Amino acid sequence: MKKRNQSLLVILCLIAGLIYPTAEAQTVNAAGVPYISASSVHFESKGESKTVCIKNISKKKIKKLTVKSIDLSVATAKKVSKSCFTVTSVCDSGSTTVYANLKLKKKIYGKKKFSYYVSVDVSQTNPQPTNNPEVTAEPTSTPVTTATAAPTNTPAATATVRPTNTPAATATVSPTNTPAATLKPTASPTVTEDPFIIVAPTSAPTAGPTASPSAGTTLPADEAAAYDRIMAMKSEYPEGMPWTDENKYKWVNVTAPNTTYNFGGCAALAAILSDAAFGKETKAVQVMSPDPNTVRIGDILRINNDTHSVVVIGTDGDKFTLVEGNYNDSVHWGRKINKSTPIVYMWTRWQNG
Repeated sequence: MKKRNQSLLVILCLIAGLIYPTAEAQTVNAAGVPYISASSVHFESKGESKTVCIKNISKKKIKKLTVKSIDLSVATAKKVSKSCFTVTSVCDSGSTTVYANLKLKKKIYGKKKFSYYVSVDVSQTNPQPTNNPEVTAEPTSTPVTTATAAPTNTPAATATVRPTNTPAATATVSPTNTPAATLKPTASPTVTEDPFIIVAPTSAPTAGPTASPSAGTTLPADEAAAYDRIMAMKSEYPEGMPWTDENKYKWVNVTAPNTTYNFGGCAALAAILSDAAFGKETKAVQVMSPDPNTVRIGDILRINNDTHSVVVIGTDGDKFTLVEGNYNDSVHWGRKINKSTPIVYMWTRWQNG
């Protein structure tokens, strides 16, 4: 009878363990790692703040959290607790990236350090027109001069909408003679480029918009063809597709004879899309600190202090539209950055036709 009672007690304990999991199990979600509450934040103007936190981890397990904004003229980052930090805009227009590095006291699934980055954008989503009564939605005492819909029997009062910001030189042809262009590497025939690695997934990556040239912008025929070939790859590399440093790709003899680049992560996807746009036989030239006005569709930009590679799929206005890999462990289409963003170097194939 005593043995039977002991066996019954063991069974009850096992059942209780299944119904009431331990505190350790409750702190880890199905992904198994801590994640960041937001991979991007948007501000309308200067002086706004938002709090971002590292989720799915007990504060008792955190040893240290450090945060840093790449461009302090756009936004600042300040730690407010062991797992949270605030991002504050300090201008009315701009973009930057905030990095967060989490260090744990003990390893979780073989890792003690986790890195994240948050894209910050400051811009008005719906700017209000000023000093332009012809486009106001409110009728005035002289409705004939407003942009409100005119009666059908008075066509003369209908406002004609004209496209704006459609400069013919939106996409500037890169000069054929580029003395600043240098080949990298020169000392060694084989170079491994260190990709930017983000190990922790976000809780729910959001689908980005399908990038396309802005309405009214006419691309040169060659750039339009490159754009179409890149966008055709979206079905193979869709928004949100997992993409980390484990994804590899090689450029062999693309930059110079007997030269191989072993790409990983963001650089790997950039090289894949570049090959799709221009063909593997087209040589690539590296331009250090390029003029943003010379950047064209399909160019690969190295940004974020030489830690991240992106492919340009839009050059309208004062922003570049991008496609990138290893963006919070995934493929992302349509993010925009200011053309004033520092570019460490650029891989371009336009000098070769």
